Amino acid sequence: MSQVALNGYCAGTSYVVLDDGSGNDTVTGWSPVEDYVFVGAYDPTDPADIVVVKTATQTWEIAIVATGETVVLDFTFYFSDGFTEADIRARLVGDATYTPPVNSTAPACFIAGCKALCADGWHVIETLQAGGCVQTLDHGP
Repeated sequence: MSQVALNGYCAGTSYVVLDDGSGNDTVTGWSPVEDYVFVGAYDPTDPADIVVVKTATQTWEIAIVATGETVVLDFTFYFSDGFTEADIRARLVGDATYTPPVNSTAPACFIAGCKALCADGWHVIETLQAGGCVQTLDHGP
């Protein structure tokens, strides 16, 4: 289990990956209006695939039913606590619902502790080497 801290509200859009082999993580600073959780081949609208549970006032747990892997989204910094399961599900995207940015010139930025999927499994960003291959959401080079 790892703890990942995002920059919070008004820091731009971030994608948190919850997929086979990604483990059980807690993400603080997640924004319920700007950020997303990518769930791969799982259907984010289907409770048989993805379970969404409110665990505290501004904390939600997202779980993959088939594997039991979870991510806890903590947005206690956020000014509103009136979010529903439907609101959180609207921030989940999968292979069928993800649309890569078009002509984005912004570089991909990662914070310490983020994981990337490589040919031999998940690795934290700090351990990647120049020239290594990682899987991308938009199947880029």
